[in-house]
Amino acid sequence: MKLCVQKLVLFSAVVLLVSLTSPSMAQTDEPYKGPWLGPARYTISIADTLPEVVKELRRVTKVFISGPHGPRPEPPGQTQVGGWDEVPVSLEFEDATLSVILYDLCSQVGLVYEAAGGGRHVTLRVGDPEIDGRPTVRVGEYTLRIGRMSVVHDRHLRFRWGAEPTGEPSVEDILAVSMTIVADTQDALEQYAGIAAGPTGVTDTGAVCDGPTHAVERSMWGSLRGREGPLSHDANLRLDAPPDDATELARLEGNLMLFEHVQQTRVKIPPGSEGKTIEKDGINCVVKKWSHEGSTVRVELESTLPLGEPATSIGRRTCSLRLVTAKGAQLPGGGSTSGGTQNGRTTWRQSMQFSLPEGDDTVDHLELTVTERGEANKLLPFVFEHVPLP
Repeated sequence: MKLCVQKLVLFSAVVLLVSLTSPSMAQTDEPYKGPWLGPARYTISIADTLPEVVKELRRVTKVFISGPHGPRPEPPGQTQVGGWDEVPVSLEFEDATLSVILYDLCSQVGLVYEAAGGGRHVTLRVGDPEIDGRPTVRVGEYTLRIGRMSVVHDRHLRFRWGAEPTGEPSVEDILAVSMTIVADTQDALEQYAGIAAGPTGVTDTGAVCDGPTHAVERSMWGSLRGREGPLSHDANLRLDAPPDDATELARLEGNLMLFEHVQQTRVKIPPGSEGKTIEKDGINCVVKKWSHEGSTVRVELESTLPLGEPATSIGRRTCSLRLVTAKGAQLPGGGSTSGGTQNGRTTWRQSMQFSLPEGDDTVDHLELTVTERGEANKLLPFVFEHVPLP
C-alpha cells in the first residue's frame, strides 16, 4: 500500500542553445533554437497542412515526429478555431539541419518540440518558441537546465511474506529535481560522468535541503540520453523537502563529475564487408551480417577487444555504432547490444538497424567507437539561484 502526494513545478519551453561544434558533430553555419538533433542536413519544399508537412518530414528525415496532441488553443480574440488538420505550413529549405527546419515550423504555428532517443523521436507540443522559463546555468562546456521540481510526501507500509506489517508506516518527504545537462560537443559529452554526491539547496527561509550522499551517475546507454537531443543527459536529484513556508531555493549548488581522461578508438567498416574481419589497435570486428534494402541498413557485428585496465568497470568502457553516409550524415541506429568478458578479452555483439534520409542513401562506412574512461575525479561546480518551489 502506498500513498504519494506531490506538489510540482514544471519549467517548460524550447530553449536557445549555444552553437555545438566538434569534429564529429558540427553545427556552425546556421543560427537555430531548440534541441540540437544532429548534423544531418535535408532539402524540403512543401506548402500544406500541418499533418501533411509532418508526414513529409518523417519521410524525408526518417525521424519519428509526433504531435501536437489535444485540441488547438484559441488565439486571443477568437472563440472558434479549426483543428490542427486545418493549419497551413510552408517549408522551403535546402541543405538545412532538422533543428533549423523544425524551429521554423514551430514559429509558424505556435509549437515547440522535444527530443528523445538520441534525437530519433521528436514530439511537437503547444508553446511559444521564444519563451524559456526554465532555470538555466552555464558551466564550462555544459548547459544545465531544471525542467521539473516536485515536493513528495511519501507514506508507505510494506507487507511481506514471512512477517507481519507491524510498527508505524515510514514517512519520507523529498524535493525531487529533474535536470538536463547539455554538452557543447561530443567530446564534452563523453567526459561527463554525472553529478557528485552532496548537492545542497538553501531556501529563502534559510532552511537547508541536503542532497544524496551518493553520486548520480549518467547512463551510458545512448537510448537513455536526455530530452534535448544526442548531446544531452537527464539527471534526477532527491533532496530533503523544504518547509511549507519556503517559496524558492535561494541557491541550489553541486558539482558535475568529469572523467579525468577519455580515449576513443574508431574503427571504419566499409560496405560489403559481410563475413570479413576488420582489425585496428587490437580490436577485431567480424561483420556477421550487412544488408541494404531501400532506405534501411541492417548490421550484425561482433567486436572483440582486450580487457583493458581497470577491468571493464561499468560505465568506464562503452562500444557504440553509427552509420556515415556519402554526404556526411552520422546516423545512430536502433537495436540491441550485449557483451561479456572471457579469457582476458571483452566481446560485444550488436544488432542494429539504420534508416537513411531521403536523397542521401549511399553508405560511406559503418563506424565502431570504443570509448575508454579514467576515474571520474574531476569536479565542476554549478550554482542555480532563485529557483521557485512548488
